[in-house]
Amino acid sequence: MIYFFDAWPKEYHRIIKFVNDYSIDRIFVSASQSADDLNALLNQKKFHHVPEGVDPSVYRYARYDLKNIDVLALGRKYDRYHKRILPALQGFDRTYLYEVLKGHLIFPDREGLIDGLARTKISICVPGSITHPERSGHVETMTMRYLQSMASKCLILGHAPAEMINLFGYNPVIEIDWENAEDQILDLLQHFHLHIPLIERNYRELVSKHTWVHRFQQIKDILARASASTTFGKSPQLLQVESPVSIIA
Repeated sequence: MIYFFDAWPKEYHRIIKFVNDYSIDRIFVSASQSADDLNALLNQKKFHHVPEGVDPSVYRYARYDLKNIDVLALGRKYDRYHKRILPALQGFDRTYLYEVLKGHLIFPDREGLIDGLARTKISICVPGSITHPERSGHVETMTMRYLQSMASKCLILGHAPAEMINLFGYNPVIEIDWENAEDQILDLLQHFHLHIPLIERNYRELVSKHTWVHRFQQIKDILARASASTTFGKSPQLLQVESPVSIIA
């Protein structure tokens, strides 16, 4: 068994070759569209969607009145949106942290990241299928950034992948209003307190349903169903892989 993050369309043929070469029976992927696509290409159901999870105990959150980072765009920023909101945020002297130079980290280490998220009011989260389609292709998936933001009690602004809305049973993200992008983000900051109920709801949902403990239980349930028709000679081992390229190349 193996768990893949980042199973993007341009790597499908290499993933299938790897699975066939090593006779892997069960493959778990973080994106639902990737699971569907790969099963269709393989013509059998070996791929299972198990979303990313998070350990909330690793993260922390500041009191709402002490959060002093107004807006955070962590990782590769959405350039089209960034260009819209930057002048407005600068004009109103709002604290906006983003990747100034491509590849340069906003926070120097993991502790800095955790602290920065804890102090953030609005976290911008947009799937890679929109921001970087050359990498993600058509696969629109919920990434760790959404869950990290929830664990830090940030208000998420951006776009929710369809699979995320299905998982949560509601849209936990404030969708970008492209007609009024500048006014929208300034209004969200001015009336931030009005969105605390959504932030708290997201946090409760995360803790109760979307941790790695829940994901591992999902994996065990899938394996239990499989074991009804297959007898393993020994206890199965799960290999977790950050990127299929690193193992296949």
